[in-house]
This record gives sequence, structure tokens and C-alpha cells, in this order.
Amino acid sequence: IDAVNFNSSVTGLNELTKQYRLNLFPNPTSNEATLKFNLNDPATVSVNVIDMLGKNVLPTTINNYIAGEQSISINKNNTLSKGIYFVNLTINGAKMTKKLVIN
Repeated sequence: IDAVNFNSSVTGLNELTKQYRLNLFPNPTSNEATLKFNLNDPATVSVNVIDMLGKNVLPTTINNYIAGEQSISINKNNTLSKGIYFVNLTINGAKMTKKLVIN
């Protein structure tokens, strides 16, 4: 019988969230929320917000950020109605999602 070794470099969502110190607050909120994360190196970051049906509800943003703590406003103009949304953050291809409740 052959010896089989599986070495995985796949990082779990919890590990990514911890690595980037991802936080979305206040949550729940009735208006604007802040998405905070930390970059060890410069990165291309995209953010999009989808509703429960998977529809984009805010314009997707794509920006280059320097290393360090970053902060992005979500629902700055209070355009989201009451409900549950998913805030998707992609950093150099690694995707993380946080649930946002607007009440």
C-alpha cells in the first residue's frame, strides 16, 4: 500500500478573518457600518454587498490599499432597507464574507 500524504495550503474562513482582523460594526445597525481590516502588505481589495437573493445592492468597489489598518464605510448614504445582507471582502483573491443586519 502506498503512503499518501495530503498537504493542504487552503486557508479556512476563520483563519482568514483572524489573519486580516476583519470586523464589521456596528452590527446590527440602522444606518452606516464600518468594515475594518488589516493588511500586512499592499493589496487589491474589492467589496460588494449582496442581499439574501444574491443581488448586488451597492456598487462594487475595487481599490489598491497600502499595508496597515483599513476602514471602509458600508451603507454610507443609508440606501439599504431593513434586512439581512452579506458584505463580501476580497483581498488578492481571498474572499471573506460578513453578515450585516440593517434594522
